[in-house]
Amino acid sequence: MILLLLVTQSIASGKEKRLLLHSEADMATELIRLRSELANVTQQLGNALVEINSLTSTQSSIYQQFGTSRAEIKSLKSNQSSLNQQLGAALAEIKLLKSTYSSTNLHQGSVYVRWGKTSCPNSTEMVYHGYSAGKNYGEIGSGTNNICLPSDPTWLNYVDGYQEYRGAVYGTETDIPASPFFKYVINQQDMPCAVCSSERSTTLMIPARKNSNRHGTVRIFH
Repeated sequence: MILLLLVTQSIASGKEKRLLLHSEADMATELIRLRSELANVTQQLGNALVEINSLTSTQSSIYQQFGTSRAEIKSLKSNQSSLNQQLGAALAEIKLLKSTYSSTNLHQGSVYVRWGKTSCPNSTEMVYHGYSAGKNYGEIGSGTNNICLPSDPTWLNYVDGYQEYRGAVYGTETDIPASPFFKYVINQQDMPCAVCSSERSTTLMIPARKNSNRHGTVRIFH
């Protein structure tokens, strides 16, 4: 028995395509083809769903990373604020230490006498200036070391005139009629002196030298 079946299919162009099936074999073949196309469509749909799931997962991961980034930014801002506070505290402490050092440094250091000068080097401060004095070279007694008398002495109890059994102090004078070391006349001139204050803890006058060969020392004057 031969079956004649007329099937109408729609195509993309909008026209109708008529398929005439003459037998059960033709119907089976067409059914197999339709099942194959359905399987392909189903597979494409499954692939699309997998891609959609992947995109959804990626989107979720991006949202999560965005949230993590916002949390990290917030944490960094908090850390920056904390660091700014610590920096401010450190600067205040440095300022306090500098102030403390400056006030303490005023009471430290050493003093020395600069003989033959009325001023002190730039790296030091003058305590006072005056004139060199000591004992008479022809008399006994009194001190052996020269002293730097201030130019404005303060008198206490004294009696005018010569006092016996007293330690006399004489001013120092230069007795050099002519010398190539000085550009001006210094004969019979009072010897000046200046007491200078240095921030360095120790000062030392080295006779007969114009420089120091000791490591770690700094020349103040010569």
